[in-house]
Amino acid sequence: MRLIEKLTSIGMLPLVVILIFVIGAGWAVMIVASDFYQMGIDAKPAPCDQLPTVEELEKVMAENKEIVEQIKDLAFVDVFRDGSDGNCPGKAEIFIRYGTVFQRNKIKNLIGDTFFGYPYRMFNV
Repeated sequence: MRLIEKLTSIGMLPLVVILIFVIGAGWAVMIVASDFYQMGIDAKPAPCDQLPTVEELEKVMAENKEIVEQIKDLAFVDVFRDGSDGNCPGKAEIFIRYGTVFQRNKIKNLIGDTFFGYPYRMFNV
């Protein structure tokens, strides 16, 4: 006797279908929650002492122009002088604004956790 026929004959098929649906929905929620958690970490500001000077950042961006262009093909890249909130005089901060998790992951694969040794912030827009 086939499994579906056996489950149907004892009235268990609806329970099995519901169980499969619940497990699948649980996995989907965990994946989405993980992405949202990571996006929150990506947007966290770095302390001023970890930020590069404007000159250092401009130099590293010029030295890695091909990578910067690859990122710009996927997202908007902004450089904020004095930090994004103006509380880090003489320092610079990189913001990368992307549209999809796919773009975020592709950018992360290009540059890793730092932008050539300097912190950056990512935002889903």
